[in-house]
Amino acid sequence: MDKTKLTPAMRQFIEVKEKYPDHIVFFRMGDFYEMFFDDAIKASSILGIALTKRNSKGGTNEAPMCGVPYHAYESYASKLLKAGEKVVIVEQVEDPKKAKGVVKRDVVAVLTPATSHLGVDSDYKKNYLVSIYATEKKSAMVVGDPTTGELSIFRFSGKNSADKLFEQLSLFQPKEIVSPFGIVETGYLSKKLGYSPSLNEYDESFFNEREGEEKIKELFNVSTVAGFGLKGKRECLKAIDGYLNYLEENYRTENIPVKSINLKEVSDYLIVDSTTGKNLELFETVFERRRRGSFFWAIDRTKTPQGKRKLSDFIMFPLKSVEGIEARLNFVEWLIESGKIDDIDSLLSYVGDIERIFSKVVLNSVKPQELNILKQSFAVTPHLIKLLENSPFKSVSGEISNLEDIYLLIDKTIAEEPPSVKGMNVIKNGVNPELDSLREIVSDVKSSLRRLEQQEREKTGIQNLKVKYNKVFGYYIEISKANLKNGVPEGYERKQTLVNAERFITKELKEFEEKVLTAEERIVELELEIYQQLLDRLKEYRREIFETAESIAILDVLLSFAKLAVERDYRKPEITEKSVLYIEQGRHPVVEVFENENFVPNDTNLTEEKRIAIITGPNMGGKSTYLRQNALIVLLAQMGSFVPARKAVIGIADRLFSRVGAGDNLTGGQSTFMVEMIETANILNNATENSLIILDEIGRGTATFDGLSLAWAITEFLAKKGQKAPRTFFATHYHELTDIDKLFSNVVNFNVVVKEWNNELLFLRKVVPGAADKSYGIQVAKLAGLPKEVIKRAFEVLENIEKNEFSLDGKPKIARKEAFEMKERPLFMWEEHPVLEELKSINPDTLTPLEALEILYKLKKLL
Repeated sequence: MDKTKLTPAMRQFIEVKEKYPDHIVFFRMGDFYEMFFDDAIKASSILGIALTKRNSKGGTNEAPMCGVPYHAYESYASKLLKAGEKVVIVEQVEDPKKAKGVVKRDVVAVLTPATSHLGVDSDYKKNYLVSIYATEKKSAMVVGDPTTGELSIFRFSGKNSADKLFEQLSLFQPKEIVSPFGIVETGYLSKKLGYSPSLNEYDESFFNEREGEEKIKELFNVSTVAGFGLKGKRECLKAIDGYLNYLEENYRTENIPVKSINLKEVSDYLIVDSTTGKNLELFETVFERRRRGSFFWAIDRTKTPQGKRKLSDFIMFPLKSVEGIEARLNFVEWLIESGKIDDIDSLLSYVGDIERIFSKVVLNSVKPQELNILKQSFAVTPHLIKLLENSPFKSVSGEISNLEDIYLLIDKTIAEEPPSVKGMNVIKNGVNPELDSLREIVSDVKSSLRRLEQQEREKTGIQNLKVKYNKVFGYYIEISKANLKNGVPEGYERKQTLVNAERFITKELKEFEEKVLTAEERIVELELEIYQQLLDRLKEYRREIFETAESIAILDVLLSFAKLAVERDYRKPEITEKSVLYIEQGRHPVVEVFENENFVPNDTNLTEEKRIAIITGPNMGGKSTYLRQNALIVLLAQMGSFVPARKAVIGIADRLFSRVGAGDNLTGGQSTFMVEMIETANILNNATENSLIILDEIGRGTATFDGLSLAWAITEFLAKKGQKAPRTFFATHYHELTDIDKLFSNVVNFNVVVKEWNNELLFLRKVVPGAADKSYGIQVAKLAGLPKEVIKRAFEVLENIEKNEFSLDGKPKIARKEAFEMKERPLFMWEEHPVLEELKSINPDTLTPLEALEILYKLKKLL
């Protein structure tokens, strides 16, 4: 494109677009942000706004264009970010009235899905940005939420370190990924994650070990990174440098909101991979993909946004340390026994999103109303500290700081109900004497104008003379033409002529206007100065504020556990290093919410000797619910929560595996059965004696005998490990599989009880020892409403197969006799064979041995 032929403003747009080719440019033009060319076509489609055209070359050439009001741009930018787009805000950086030629414009903000607060989907979801650095044997992944300041580092080593990294990556569902060129393929990402996050690739120099180390020292004012566990960990420091460089590039500042750095060893946590998380519906239901009905939804009783996000952390990273789990359980128990649940709950209802608001403070982008939310949040800290005296809270969290000083600082500075725009009436009276004086001048404008108007009427004798104001001409005196017959009053300077009137200015009016406008400009300047000074003061409390936000989040989650325990009669589990699982009267934490008193609790007992439970029974009998409830009870316990059971002894699990349900991965080119086998292979290759496995209907995606063979071999593979076999629950319809307990003493059979009466079923949903004798599939099909004819015929076919009745062609007698047809008639069918006719004519009692031998030869020839 020849820029010399463009209008000056369009040249500015193109220059910005060349620097940000992958971004949609919001270009300020008067009261609108406008988009042009391909940006306009794309944005208008996503935003659902009109696509028009604008003259771009000073002639007849027109460029596609769309626009949004500048005061409402945030809602439009947010929609683009949530669609995966990036946005650049180009602002007018000088007053158009004072501009000589084209108005100066500059980039004032770069918004991306992961880095901008406008890209946040909800309070409880995190806005993950991930930075990856991988080598053949060592890999590192920095996972952060720039909108909260959270930052964690994961290290992986060994030949398959990159595979481990991507397995962990799928847990976070990041909005954006930063990596060196060539490490990640977009196609691989979409296959692995199920969607395509924004991939930002950079040269190797973007990931510098030494610069990463220096940035950490500067951010946290420390002399070494050893305190973060990062000394000598090159891949981690490189990934951190890439992460921070990306933020600096987009935030256009080195003052990055990072509250802490946590080096997380995967081995410290119960690993719940993305497949298991999906199967257990931890955050959303499988089919509707809704929050309602998920595990998170069922257990969430948190009050604050940071509490909800922390609950997500607890679910994603359950503890493996007995000491750490018991510390949480003991605090939950203290909350219940102390009687302080309601008091703390009431205080937390006043706490806003401290993390995200303070991150905006660090970036100087916080709104005045948000500061008042911080003020309200900080007001409760002294009361929380008082309520938590003599509690074991310090064993599970850092301290909650008394932030009353910050409360007072904001309270004395910011108006109670400030406008959303900084600069006018945000700062309280009494903060700054000059500001108070200027406000008096501006507030006295109306009375001053009335005095001036009356003065001019008396001086000129024109009683209907009026002093007015508009944005174009400022202040002026308006006189009707009828009153100007005697000429223009002395000292009046004509400014505008109308049909029936003339408009004038005077020296005194000019001075008044200058005084008022100067006062208004100075008010804006002073308010912005005072506002920035306040933000700078708040940043001095950065550590205390972020630590308090973190501690309040943990308190909120553990209080949620206590409320849940009281509300739903959860009990404190016993945690042990032994690889056992004993649950008395266990319940499914989600299903019981919907079924309430109708839910049937069940027992579980996997010991160090009995490792594998095979569960048989009809569809709809409750097998899948039973499998999942055991997994979720273990998960809850290792999160530090009481559990839905009368009693529970939970042996620490290192990994939780789940292979349930069936679904094609069409985008990955994988069938239902292939997905099932890949997930099963992952379980068999990675499970340890401390893992917990739930398998539901393995092998049903292929032919019956193939499926049975695989199910048997899989169970046998696990059972052969003896007492080192992982704790396993295997629900199946293959009744032959129940015989495996005769071969392996570590296998035990259970079945879901059902009563049958006149081919009708009553599901008791009770799990008892022993194998089921039937699957009751036809009865379930009847309940589903299949036609009576189909059900009747299914029972006939089942009877044929169960009695081993065979048709004349040697196959099970499934087809009706009247429908039976054969293209070729086999031996002995309907017409008699010549050999039969010959045999019938023979009397063996009259034959000599020689005659019998001759007949035998003859019969052989007839065959």
